[in-house]
Amino acid sequence: MNAQRGISAITIIVLILALAVVAAIAIPAWRGHQASNRIADALKVTDAAKVVVMESATVHGGLAHIQAGELNYSPAATAGPYVAHVAIAADGRITLTTRDTGATPDPVLLLSPSENAGNNNAAPISWSCSVVAGDPDLVPASCRTTLPATAPATSIAPTSAATAAAVSPAHSS
Repeated sequence: MNAQRGISAITIIVLILALAVVAAIAIPAWRGHQASNRIADALKVTDAAKVVVMESATVHGGLAHIQAGELNYSPAATAGPYVAHVAIAADGRITLTTRDTGATPDPVLLLSPSENAGNNNAAPISWSCSVVAGDPDLVPASCRTTLPATAPATSIAPTSAATAAAVSPAHSS
């Protein structure tokens, strides 16, 4: 009997099919992981807006007294590669609109402040995060609450020329 030499065509086809199955599973998982990291990076950019809200609440006597027009807020401070827009509403809520995250659609997150009155051990303001638009599975675990799409409608964007500069023309819609 002759011993078979080399690799048969069937073996090659089976290997190619196995690689295709692995790629079909791994590539979407990798893209989802990449989108999650980009969304988390965009969320970190809102720290500057949170400080502005906390400072205004301290100066004006609480969240109920915040006036969006009086905030010392610079949209340039929230510029980032995955941030399309950050808006602060009169009640201190922050709306984060992301861009170029790899998610379809790019998520819109709502950060809502609440006062911790009477709790001297906690920070004066705590934050909750909710998804207004986008896939909740791609956002950080602390933001997986889903809200109706109308939630950020009351957000007031800062009115300055810096708002236009914060969003590059290549990414504006």
